[in-house]
Amino acid sequence: MRSIFFAHSRDNATPYYNLLGILKFENVYKFKLALFTHKILYGSTNIPTIFRRTLTRASEIHTHNTRFASNLNFHRPKANNNYGTSTFAFVSSKLWESIPINLKTLHYTSFYNQYKLYLLNIQSCSSVYM
Repeated sequence: MRSIFFAHSRDNATPYYNLLGILKFENVYKFKLALFTHKILYGSTNIPTIFRRTLTRASEIHTHNTRFASNLNFHRPKANNNYGTSTFAFVSSKLWESIPINLKTLHYTSFYNQYKLYLLNIQSCSSVYM
């Protein structure tokens, strides 16, 4: 990115990513994982059943209503070691909790566009404080 803008090799590349509206690698990972989780939540037909069974809605765990469940979150499985924290169910449920509720309720195409803008906004805010 720095070579495209003829910037110094020690310059921070994040402002250049933001200028072009490109997500950085860690945000691309979050974006793709959130899209896949959105498909699982709303029952897309092209998702393999094994993935649909790995995520359980928090509202299905107990009968009483909680803020956690009403925010369309998934039950996060217990993890006793680093392997447990790197599983799909743990990572996707943790990421899904960080997404604002107004984005979670959107249709897939709207979610796609709005969540990308949300990540770009977070990315640009974090580059200001570097």
